[in-house]
Amino acid sequence: MSPRFPGFSETTGFRTDLVYDESTKQRVPKVKVDKAMRYESLNDRVAALGDLYLDAIEHLASFRSVDVIVCVLPKELRELLIGQQEDEDDESDAGSNGPEGENKTEKMDFRRFLKAEAMPYRKPLQLIWEENLTESPPGRQNDATRAWNLMTALYYKASLSIPWKLVEDPEKQRTCYVGIGFYESRDEKQLRTTMAQIFDEMGQSVILRGNPILPDEDKDNRRPYLGEEQAHDLLSRALEAYEQAVQHLPARLVLHKSSHYRDGEIAGFKNAILGHGIDYVDFVDVQPTQLRLFREGDYPPYRGTAAEIEDGRHLLYTFGSNKYYRTHPGLYISGPVEVRRADGDASMRQLCREVLALTKMNWNNTRMDGKMPITLRGAKKVGRVMKYVENNSKPVIHYRYYM
Repeated sequence: MSPRFPGFSETTGFRTDLVYDESTKQRVPKVKVDKAMRYESLNDRVAALGDLYLDAIEHLASFRSVDVIVCVLPKELRELLIGQQEDEDDESDAGSNGPEGENKTEKMDFRRFLKAEAMPYRKPLQLIWEENLTESPPGRQNDATRAWNLMTALYYKASLSIPWKLVEDPEKQRTCYVGIGFYESRDEKQLRTTMAQIFDEMGQSVILRGNPILPDEDKDNRRPYLGEEQAHDLLSRALEAYEQAVQHLPARLVLHKSSHYRDGEIAGFKNAILGHGIDYVDFVDVQPTQLRLFREGDYPPYRGTAAEIEDGRHLLYTFGSNKYYRTHPGLYISGPVEVRRADGDASMRQLCREVLALTKMNWNNTRMDGKMPITLRGAKKVGRVMKYVENNSKPVIHYRYYM
């Protein structure tokens, strides 16, 4: 079920060369790594090891011509980092709602910490366990799949091109998709910060951090929401950043949330959209559901199966049996997501087709499907890193620095 990896060169695969030599390598001395790992506290170990890698990153970013910096982690650090830097592209948590938060005794995550701290150097990072380059550990992805995933991520992070994009329809309006997300700060557990992530049909993305929601505004809501003014401010600034980055605005905007919209949110978003001269907008929320569909035979419904529950509310199988493979490719039976139209003009058929297409816009792996659209999945990954970015720092706007 895994296609052969064709190689990475100017004549095969991605049609480009992977260029590196000894001058683009920077070693982290083992004696210093051992010293950093002697700290009893996980947070202290993460911070100390992060400082060592940041020194090497700074050197490469400052004195070498590199597009992406690959940080290799020896496998003996896995136990000391307590499971950190595992594959974050599994779908097990794709359906969780609300802010990207941790438990009350949160421990630092090395991957997220390093990506946040390295942002000032403006070089995307790729973190990888050394064993994934030299071994084929049992129970993990095969060599071809790991090669596809790694090289696709490097290709995208190097800004060479977009590995794949949505199909353009010249008869439809130019559309952008916005994911609205929330995440909790690391130091004040009840403080939630807003975030908007814009993806267009060409795969270009812009990320904007919004303002914190104050504790008296939040009132411990498990599913945070924006006030009218907050919604207007967040989307206005996101659209301004997008226009500055790509030099144009879309004709249509589709907003995705992982929780239901409130009237004040929609009013604020609409005012921002009208203020930028955009005439068409759809408000959609995508959430997991306990409802299931069944079909004849031994396998679950096909990916792309949709069923109307009521007007403006559909079940959609974004992950399911695959006609190409003629089987269900997952290790577990996945359920559908629920797609709701809160406001807008587009048909539910069109909105579901767009959600389905956006589940494939993930350049961190080469799976043919995913559970959630990149607007929401990407917002979650961004939130995981953004919580390590200091409030007085200006985070980069491109997705490649967060994935």
